[in-house]
Amino acid sequence: MTAPLAHRGIAANIEVAVEADSELGEGPVWDAASGSLLWIDILADLVHRSDLSTGVTTTIEADCTVGAVAPRAAGGLVAAVPGGFAALGADGRTQLLATLEADLPANRMNDGKCAPDGSFWAGTMDRSSRPRAGSLYRLAPDLSVSVVLTGLTVSNGIGWSPDGTICYFVDTADQCIDTLRPAASGGWSRTPFVRIDRALGVPDGLTVDADGNVWVAMCFGGCVLCYAPDASLLGTVTVPAELTTSVAFGGAGLDLLLITTGRTGLGPDQLRAQPHAGSVFAARPGVTGLPSPPFGG
Repeated sequence: MTAPLAHRGIAANIEVAVEADSELGEGPVWDAASGSLLWIDILADLVHRSDLSTGVTTTIEADCTVGAVAPRAAGGLVAAVPGGFAALGADGRTQLLATLEADLPANRMNDGKCAPDGSFWAGTMDRSSRPRAGSLYRLAPDLSVSVVLTGLTVSNGIGWSPDGTICYFVDTADQCIDTLRPAASGGWSRTPFVRIDRALGVPDGLTVDADGNVWVAMCFGGCVLCYAPDASLLGTVTVPAELTTSVAFGGAGLDLLLITTGRTGLGPDQLRAQPHAGSVFAARPGVTGLPSPPFGG
């Protein structure tokens, strides 16, 4: 067990890990097999792979909007795309593995992540954020799909407790992190974990560390908040980019907190004040993350 953060601000530890000008950097996931960071620019249909040791980033230009990606155990990447779940090739072409929401052409996939059991979870949202138009789905390793939640507005950050029994989930429009647990009657039981003051920004992507603390990126707030399993606020990481979008632990020891950011919608004065907006930042908060499992299918 690592020492509690006790409301420590660790802004001095922040540094640029990947210099970029992404419109909306998102979806960071550490690929341990290659020792690299996968992340996306969701508004530019780009999937990046960054080697933090060499500073080299390679980019896939996808043939559609990619909301989230993850490595596959059999090789390659799985992606959440408009219309469902897909395999993503190195040439940027997507091949649907499971088709979803054919009757909702205005929807697209947003954030997603692999669960400890090797399934890939991702949710949808209306491109204009129409209320309650989205759902959260689970793609099993056998490529079957189940619906976890419906009636979502901006399906977003997701992560699991160290023992895999609790799923933490964000619908950004609710200004809340929820917990999901299997219900005795089937399906999922959804309970508020913590409600977050709008003055701090809106909750976006999240990750969970090895001690079970929940780290959530606060878009429009320029920070990452850390909550203990009892929902008490442990610490705040100040990020020099207003659009702080998502977080993941990475590095050889999983001790780097990697933070994606964006620059879309920022005016000239804001961009001058935030010259690294759109880059990936890194901090060392003194805790370690959990390994990111690949998709089992």
